[in-house]
Amino acid sequence: LQMELLSHVYSPLLTRHPFFRRYGDADPVAMQRVCLAGVQRLSLSTGDALFTEACSGDQMFFVRTGMLRYFPRRQARSAESQEEFGSSRDFETARGLSTSRSNSGLSRGRTLLPMKDFVLEQGDYFCETSLWCPWAHTGTMIAVQMTEVLALEAEALSRVTGCRRLVIRSTQRYGAAYVERLNLQAQEQASDVCQLPDTLITDLAAWAFRSQRHSGHT
Repeated sequence: LQMELLSHVYSPLLTRHPFFRRYGDADPVAMQRVCLAGVQRLSLSTGDALFTEACSGDQMFFVRTGMLRYFPRRQARSAESQEEFGSSRDFETARGLSTSRSNSGLSRGRTLLPMKDFVLEQGDYFCETSLWCPWAHTGTMIAVQMTEVLALEAEALSRVTGCRRLVIRSTQRYGAAYVERLNLQAQEQASDVCQLPDTLITDLAAWAFRSQRHSGHT
């Protein structure tokens, strides 16, 4: 009963994201388990920091109520910072789902969106890259009013999905394709709130789950 109640509260917000919409359609039980085991509700007062620059990130966030402002890292960075985030570093899929790099057949190119609006409001989501590969936050996220966010743990998503035959292969395909696309971008532009555009995310999710109907149940 608790799993169903939490899913009823959390899944409408998670499924605003194209991947989780497909994930929940393919395996509603898996989505319920993700909501139970992997989602935390965080309350922030005005001025509270959700995360700070250079801290390790292992959660994706969804704004339930309120508003946050993102402050990106300074453009003038030290040599050490450039080495950490520079174009020589490839993102690796290392979240326990044993994803493999494969060509998804989608168009390639520099499709990263420019950062221009740093305000996050109800229904927005960010830090998806934390689910698919190691990530260090590239800025600081501050609540500008009383705010509630849902935090989805990468490890919990991996653990739940690894036991669900209906979604594991599609999740592996999506995660590998996401990281592949991210590595094609100008990485100096990548940030916690600017990763891949929604249109590409929608296409990747559709591609990853298109053969899911032929799978069996767990």
